Amino acid sequence: MEAGRDLDALIAEKVMGFIAYKVQLVAPPPRVRTIDELQRVGSPLPHYSTDIAAAWEVVEKADLWSLYGSIGDGPYRACIQFEDREGLMTADTAPLAICLAALKAKGGDA
Repeated sequence: MEAGRDLDALIAEKVMGFIAYKVQLVAPPPRVRTIDELQRVGSPLPHYSTDIAAAWEVVEKADLWSLYGSIGDGPYRACIQFEDREGLMTADTAPLAICLAALKAKGGDA
């Protein structure tokens, strides 16, 4: 799975426990503006798979974790554990490795 908004939405739902939904803002007729970005409980969905600060929120939910990688360019290997399930994944970026490992540990497709 690639980094991006679809993965961010899966992480929000499966790992963080949020409900993601699409929002459509309707301005005075005839103008309709659509917000494509998935939202959660009235605030923008974090970029878990591309932003290390957001990915760290995922790490903080874990029972046990480790992250390995070289300084600068990847690959990065993340191991995330929730209760008795563990996910070990490798990716080009640390946020992506964290998200894929967390999703795998939660029993999702990574």
